Amino acid sequence: MSSVSDDDLSWLLNLLDSEDLLEIEVGEKDWSVRVSRGVLPAPTTHSQPVDLAASGALDASSQELPEDIVPLLAPMTGTFYRAPSPDSPPYVEEGSRVERGDVVGLIEAMKIFNELETPVSGQVTKILVENGENVQADQRLMLIKVGRPED
Repeated sequence: MSSVSDDDLSWLLNLLDSEDLLEIEVGEKDWSVRVSRGVLPAPTTHSQPVDLAASGALDASSQELPEDIVPLLAPMTGTFYRAPSPDSPPYVEEGSRVERGDVVGLIEAMKIFNELETPVSGQVTKILVENGENVQADQRLMLIKVGRPED
């Protein structure tokens, strides 16, 4: 009987992400492996009309940004973490200075932690999601003001 190696599983997970698949199954005569993405629960509905602007439901992800503000987007669906472990301080806080490529958070997807690197140098002006919050691919996580802070 053949066995599936860690490299094989890693390849399947990368294929799932790179091709934006929900599920993939491979196998041979005596074995098969199915890998699928978790699906977040459907949002709850309100029984009464809600003023979206007043409720805060229209968050920064639906707003246009000034030219000097760059959003850090989630590269995948998963769970966002602000620190490398529960006992560690967050990678960054609002107001923190960051350089391009700095790790500013993690996204856990399928038990794999993926580092989030800032795409630009600048200052974190807003953190839009909470630690441990589920996020969707391309969701805005942070806003970064490009350049040096004004003295």
